[in-house]
Amino acid sequence: MELHPCIRKVLVEIEERNSEGLPYVTAALDAAIQETYAQSAAKFRPQDLRGVVLATNVRNLVLWHTEQPEFANSGLNAHEGGNCSVVLHDSQDVPIRVRKHPRKRSKKRELAPVTNPDTLLTPITHPEETTLFGTDWLAASWEPTVLWDADPGTQSLRKAWLGALEKDVDAPRVFGRIPIPIGSPDLYAKKSEKPTVNLDFDDLFLDEGTGDAPA
Repeated sequence: MELHPCIRKVLVEIEERNSEGLPYVTAALDAAIQETYAQSAAKFRPQDLRGVVLATNVRNLVLWHTEQPEFANSGLNAHEGGNCSVVLHDSQDVPIRVRKHPRKRSKKRELAPVTNPDTLLTPITHPEETTLFGTDWLAASWEPTVLWDADPGTQSLRKAWLGALEKDVDAPRVFGRIPIPIGSPDLYAKKSEKPTVNLDFDDLFLDEGTGDAPA
């Protein structure tokens, strides 16, 4: 499906401006996913790892990577976001969320499809680009988001995208996405011990699915 022209323009601009920084994010995601699967192996098979365990520990391990000196080369600033996410800001102060790709509620092994905003009964709003202080994201219906999908088979990052994710809803829709490369693990030197994965989250949200489910 063709991207909405406004969404394509914004996503491509963000991707091109951060073409050297985003690989640090995806390399951190890949390492975080591998570490989460490895540390949880004694308790869970990869396909049985609950989504909340996977997403929460990946978020924590990605934040650990952003505190390493190598991440300064990315040109991005990072802090903890809500709902198992990380929030980045680039050189233009554009907020970029990092979170697990939403799944279909009916078929949790399938990614939520891209929704064409032109087909919606209620039009969405795009970021206002003509303000005195630059682009205004507050009134926009969506936010740029690094979406990630783990592969239990390889216990690693399967794919990552820069997407337009609906804001402020429990089950956000994806209004567009473009693939981004997975960075090399060599971007980070192995100088210190990674944090321990917390499996206690498995005792929460017992009706939530496994690593294939939304988080």
